[in-house]
Amino acid sequence: MRTIQILIFLPLFILIHFQLKAQKTAFFEDVQKEINMGKELFEQGKYNAVFRQFEKIQTQVSEKSEVYSEAEYFKSVSALKAGHASGSKMMNKFISDYPESPYINGAWFNLGTHQFDKRQYAIALRSFGQVDRDDLSENDRIQLQYQTGYANLTEENLDQAAAEFYAIKDANHFYSRPATYYWAHVMYLQEKYESALQGFSKLNGDPSYSKVIPLYVSHIYYKL
Repeated sequence: MRTIQILIFLPLFILIHFQLKAQKTAFFEDVQKEINMGKELFEQGKYNAVFRQFEKIQTQVSEKSEVYSEAEYFKSVSALKAGHASGSKMMNKFISDYPESPYINGAWFNLGTHQFDKRQYAIALRSFGQVDRDDLSENDRIQLQYQTGYANLTEENLDQAAAEFYAIKDANHFYSRPATYYWAHVMYLQEKYESALQGFSKLNGDPSYSKVIPLYVSHIYYKL
């Protein structure tokens, strides 16, 4: 009799199991669609909409889940990029709460960039020092090196500034020409005039520097 009962109820248990599994799969698929939508909005630069989207996602998942911490990252970086006063505090809290997150490198990079934009150069250098450069895209790495170089220049760390500018001055990138200018400027400050002339000569004909370079060059030839 017990065997018959098992045979009767077993298909029901199997059916319930597969129904629950299907519901769970559908739930995670829906959440993933919401995440993808949030990331698309992020790529479009719609940061306020991104914040609201990931805030909604957090109401659907456990606070202990990776999805929740991922949503917290995108909320924090969106608040930074949207210029909200809470952005810096949120990003610092994310770094404190989720030090093992796969987004921690992006958190330090974006926090440092925000501090750089605020001209908080000494603080930005500390944040940039936490970034694993090998884990950045080429575009972000070059941006980081330029910002690190400029921040070091303003803090009068000339050798460090020169090294950062030198590494990217010959790259085919938006930051390459300003990096060339500042590298040559550092060479001038350090009285390495031949190197300075080499850098300034690469900017001949560039209207952004056409008014200042002749002043450097004439002074260099006077010194030589």
